[in-house]
Amino acid sequence: MANKREMEKLSPVINEILSRATTVTFRQGEVLYEQYARPSYLHIILEGTVSFCYNIASMEQEIMIGKASLPYTPIGINIFSIPFRNEYTVKVISEEATFLRLDKKQITEIIESGFHYSLEFFDFINKKAHKLIGEATELFADTPIISTSFDLDRNIAEGYKSVNELDQLETVLFLLQSPFMEVFEESELIELTESIERKQYKIGDVIGLQNQPASGINILESGEVEFSRVNHKNHESYRVAFRSISTPGYLLGSSSILNEPSLLTSKVSKDAVILHIPAEALTGLGKKKPDFALKLQKRILWLINNQLRAVRARLIAAQFDEEVMVATSLIESNNTKLSIHSVLHKVPHLLRDKLTIKDGIEILHHTEINGTGIEKNLASLCLDNLHHTQKEAQFYDGLKNIYNTVANASPNNNSEKIQYECILSTKKAFAPASVIIKGYENLPDKSGHIFIYNHLLNDPYYTLPNQFQITLDSHFLNSLIFEKYGDTGQRIVRVGRNIEYAHQEYYERLGFIDVYTKESDKLIESSEEKTERRKLLFENLENQLQQGKNIMISPEGTSYPTEQSPGIFKSAIFKMAVKMKTEPLIVPIVMVNFDKRIRNNKFTCQIKKPFLLSSQMKKNGYSDVKSFLINYQSEYKNYIRELIETTPK
Repeated sequence: MANKREMEKLSPVINEILSRATTVTFRQGEVLYEQYARPSYLHIILEGTVSFCYNIASMEQEIMIGKASLPYTPIGINIFSIPFRNEYTVKVISEEATFLRLDKKQITEIIESGFHYSLEFFDFINKKAHKLIGEATELFADTPIISTSFDLDRNIAEGYKSVNELDQLETVLFLLQSPFMEVFEESELIELTESIERKQYKIGDVIGLQNQPASGINILESGEVEFSRVNHKNHESYRVAFRSISTPGYLLGSSSILNEPSLLTSKVSKDAVILHIPAEALTGLGKKKPDFALKLQKRILWLINNQLRAVRARLIAAQFDEEVMVATSLIESNNTKLSIHSVLHKVPHLLRDKLTIKDGIEILHHTEINGTGIEKNLASLCLDNLHHTQKEAQFYDGLKNIYNTVANASPNNNSEKIQYECILSTKKAFAPASVIIKGYENLPDKSGHIFIYNHLLNDPYYTLPNQFQITLDSHFLNSLIFEKYGDTGQRIVRVGRNIEYAHQEYYERLGFIDVYTKESDKLIESSEEKTERRKLLFENLENQLQQGKNIMISPEGTSYPTEQSPGIFKSAIFKMAVKMKTEPLIVPIVMVNFDKRIRNNKFTCQIKKPFLLSSQMKKNGYSDVKSFLINYQSEYKNYIRELIETTPK
């Protein structure tokens, strides 16, 4: 419990205010606040521990998103801000807990007791509530699935004075667009501009270090700043990336305004310009205008509440890997704060379908810059929690662009031109994906070889609106081969069924070599016609190889999940290779994870050492191709298993 000695550390004003409070005790499991209910009291911890829990209606589950146990930590700070509703359920988790309790009437009396009382009261509440952010970020950093780094930052950069200074009017207009600063009078902002320092920072510069002193206000004008936390576990220190801010006008934390040590490390991730308002300027203006000082303290409490909401939202997203659910919950739990006409009400509905996710994200980006104060803040929080969703929306849009590039190409373009444009679109589509390429050095220096790969299924999520699927592994392989040889090469593709009009239209424009498989419509032909068709096919393939073209083929003839790959290798392409006058190399490409969605996934391929089939058969004592392939398929399966095991999670 906060003892008499601790009480004596508080200022006389705070001691007098707390003496008005009622002392109350709750037992383990008892609830102080219900989620979404209106708080009637502010509780201040004297002794014991409480938990903050968030009820996720769509999952019928409650998740703990924070704890508090430090003496004088205020609980129920939503009593100060519209719409005066609890965002979380708060309950006692220690055997019992003791609090000081102030009701609404008492809080109003304190605030109306004069500027001196109000300022000390809010300064006390803010500094104690600020520690809740520290507890929440520590809990977030301990979440098992969060990625960590042992690269720790140690020195703060001074930055350098910006060459291109804004004039006073430009600075005031910029500050008025800041969600934090928008509540202040223009005359107050004009006075602050006289003390503003405009600094430039380069990528990698550290602006603030965790646990180091900080003061004043830092506002991002341009660029991007990443926040991280260092945690200590098992005698090791590790860094956890928390969030990035790139929205102009956003404050870079609340620690510096309170003259408290930084809770997080802030580091420039894109060259940045930052406006710094010194603490002396804020204090000086506050002494001259007490109403400004009180507004500042209330705004700091607003900022702390928003930062708590951001940390806890990230915590939910990390534990459930459900970004859309978290963004939806953020908007729906704050819908009473939004205008009934706010475009943000549309976002939860748009995020539920892959065809409209992009529209929802565009609304959030637009609102983050152009919305009202509460809209900007909510949009920013949602975007912070939609990293994987944004990447996947970009990836899916890229797949649609690949199809459009081919299917809607000019009739005047030949297949080689269309293949080239397809590869450029493929490179753009894969930009947001995490891709690992191993064994690139094994690619032959010259072209004119047969590249074999295990063909993987597509995840159904990536099916386009016309039911066509852009095969991820083969398109990526095409772009990889082009990067090495500057030539599009030739792929063997199956003949589509009559009902697969999108498939037919797409591959006809690309001019790839098509073959009938068990997934094609049955071809009615005589044995002579079949023999002649195969003969022409192999003559075409041989001719392409002799001209230095690369041939890409999946010898299975169909696709499988990574874990069941590869299927049985068909022997035709191998028999052709071994009979050729100038035998081409067989270049094995092992594919894993291209059958999965890009979120929390790494597409991985490994280029194995090329071989001449005839030499490999002789070396292993095989006289016929089919016997060799039975053994080689088993060997290939081991390649896949090894690649799965060595691919980082």
